[in-house]
Amino acid sequence: MMFTTGARHWGTKSFECWTFLMALLSLVRPRAVVELGSGRSTSYLTEYAMKTGVPFVSIEQNRFYMAEIRRGLRNSFLSERYVHHVPLAADGWYDAERLDRAVDFTCDFLFVDGPVGADEALGRGRRNLERAVAWLRAAAATSRVVMVDDVHRRTNLELFHALSTAAPDRAPLYLSYHVQPAPNVLGVAVPSSAFEALTGVCATLAVGFATDYSAAQCSEP
Repeated sequence: MMFTTGARHWGTKSFECWTFLMALLSLVRPRAVVELGSGRSTSYLTEYAMKTGVPFVSIEQNRFYMAEIRRGLRNSFLSERYVHHVPLAADGWYDAERLDRAVDFTCDFLFVDGPVGADEALGRGRRNLERAVAWLRAAAATSRVVMVDDVHRRTNLELFHALSTAAPDRAPLYLSYHVQPAPNVLGVAVPSSAFEALTGVCATLAVGFATDYSAAQCSEP
């Protein structure tokens, strides 16, 4: 359903995926967090940032959806100051000046779930532009954790592979969750030291996961 604000509601990840995220934050204790594409995850990351005092920025391309996210944070007694509106430039990636102004620290946990648009038939947002990949690889190179959502799409899987190899000593996990008839897949590159514990978390929570995922398995281009 499309609303007059330009925001659109869609399914989100399972309870088990969010529990995995909290376990990941607890085990790795990232020193700075950057999220591209606000949503349910923003509340969990905001709570972590507030309790630990680490820098955190959530970037949202749609100012109406940003207002919804901020309202939800206020209603949950969480700070809205971490959520920033950064519009898209003509090429579909974020406005460079405003993005760099918002993210003024070295990233240690990168969560890529935006911008949205071209792949979802929702607009012009694109993550695989040359300047987008350059920005993301620089952020990934300093990050102990890299997450890219929707890697069941080949373009996002390629991006995840590029980012997960931007720094050494990380191991990939692929978590599946159902929003549509075919499962969505979340790519997570974690420090090798936390890999065994996190696979144990997945097994305990009965989260579907794999340690390898190829383009041949992707359900979307």
